[in-house]
Amino acid sequence: MDLTTLIIGSTVSLITAILSGVAIHRTNKKSDAIDKLESDVTILQQIAVTDSHVRKIVKEELQPLSVNSEKMLASMHNIELYIAEEKGRKAAILEAQRRATDTQQ
Repeated sequence: MDLTTLIIGSTVSLITAILSGVAIHRTNKKSDAIDKLESDVTILQQIAVTDSHVRKIVKEELQPLSVNSEKMLASMHNIELYIAEEKGRKAAILEAQRRATDTQQ
């Protein structure tokens, strides 16, 4: 083997080694990026709000309202009765006054 063949062989080997190193580095870099993205997706899935989560929150928030709505309906019914009784009382007073003036005439 002469020196020229040895230099060419060494140069080709060096270039091959450098290209292999660059390829391995890029592969590792892409693999690391993919791993990071996968971990980010996992984190997002863990903190994501799902429809069942929203339903649960809405149910928890509306629970006191549904409990108190029965009390409010009863109170509204009592108010309606009071208003009706007041209207009846006023009508009775007006009717009594009208009869009193009719009998005086």
